[in-house]
Amino acid sequence: MRDPDVTRLLLSNRTAGVRAEAVHALGLAGEVDPAEAALTDRSGLVRATAQAVLRRAGRDPAAAYRALLAVPPTAEGIAGLGETGADAKSLYPYLSHPTARVRVETVRALRRLGDTPVDRLAPMLADPSPPVTRQVVLSLRGRELDMSFLLRHLGVDHPRHIRFAAYLLLVARDTWTRIETDLALLEDAFLGGQARSDVLSWLRNSSATSYLTPTVERITRVDALLRVSTTLGEHHVSLLRFHMGLHR
Repeated sequence: MRDPDVTRLLLSNRTAGVRAEAVHALGLAGEVDPAEAALTDRSGLVRATAQAVLRRAGRDPAAAYRALLAVPPTAEGIAGLGETGADAKSLYPYLSHPTARVRVETVRALRRLGDTPVDRLAPMLADPSPPVTRQVVLSLRGRELDMSFLLRHLGVDHPRHIRFAAYLLLVARDTWTRIETDLALLEDAFLGGQARSDVLSWLRNSSATSYLTPTVERITRVDALLRVSTTLGEHHVSLLRFHMGLHR
């Protein structure tokens, strides 16, 4: 690493840690150009190292990223801009970018910045790219979403990754929405196994500490689902009835 010519060769090494060390060493030697080039490295470690080198040199990494995004944006450029604490709203236009990787990194960057706009992210639940919907679920989990909207996306006319995304958001909503959703899907060809596993997990790990009482309407719907259930078995049905205050 004492020979700059050798160090520069390491900038293209396949190992992210080696590339980061090369950027760092050259930065200490006063070479900032390698750090600028590494701002869009595929590795977050290398990008963070490059950003630190630029800051020590008195340069603003966020400004460098904005300049890079003035040309056709890359997923790495979007990620880097989010890492520098940029204005979240400047990332909104990239949510509809035609490249899935750019959309993925935009959703992730917004979440890193603490900005998860439901009105913009919820429609992306129907994104054709599974990695995008996975990021949308991570951003929207715990947010108040319209039930009818989620139930529509749970329908069998949607691709599997969209149905699974809607399912994850429904079961994360609250305890009794989780249980009702699982029971309604027990016979589903795609989600039935997941639903049954989730019900059994709740009974095993969480039911004893669930103190919220379901509404009368919810109890009526769950009772109807339990009456037609052939998947859970008598023992588990009885346990669910007990926890919901139902009696045969």
